[in-house]
Amino acid sequence: MNSGAHSTEFAALLDRLSRRAPLAPTPLPDETAAIIRQVDECADAPREFEVSARRAGVEVVRLSSDELCGVLVDLAKSMLASSAWISPNALSLLEAGRQDLANSLATAGCTLGTMPEDHARFAADLGVTLVRAAIVETGSLLVEAGAGEERGTSLIPAVHAAIVPASRIVPDLVDAFDLIASRPLASALTLITGPSKTADIEGVLVTGVHGPGRVIALIVLDA
Repeated sequence: MNSGAHSTEFAALLDRLSRRAPLAPTPLPDETAAIIRQVDECADAPREFEVSARRAGVEVVRLSSDELCGVLVDLAKSMLASSAWISPNALSLLEAGRQDLANSLATAGCTLGTMPEDHARFAADLGVTLVRAAIVETGSLLVEAGAGEERGTSLIPAVHAAIVPASRIVPDLVDAFDLIASRPLASALTLITGPSKTADIEGVLVTGVHGPGRVIALIVLDA
């Protein structure tokens, strides 16, 4: 088959696929949902998530939105960070604007990154993201990649600080998947359950080998 014919058939295939009606989601049978759901609605979701997250090795700070900028600056200062990245989505929750945050970080000797290339993130000490959801059952953080939330920010720097609005804490993965399905699918979804770990070499568990060695959940109680 020549390349012209191949291109025509490929274009026709893409056209047929684009005109297909989306498939309706298949609901879980009630008895299956009852088996897989281990966590009911939480009376105190932030507290219950904190317990699960700490069990998974996540550090947890509970704060209000007006404390967020100060906590990030204190974190950068305590870890002697020379550079930090903050996603646009995370920045939108700060009462301080980007320049105000950059000025505050500068007093701690930390610069706020601006270049989008991943190689610059490898030089960053701190990455700050806004989570799509936080899951009580496992203490996991769900981070979506896309506009306003670059994937590398949560995966490359040595320390990942995840901003967790209390309203986004859900009982289990079933609820998290419901949130995901409520809008177009992101280019990538990352479930983060504690700092990165590997036991590939002789079964010895090592933390922070191929990603952040510290994960900090900043639970914003009034967001």
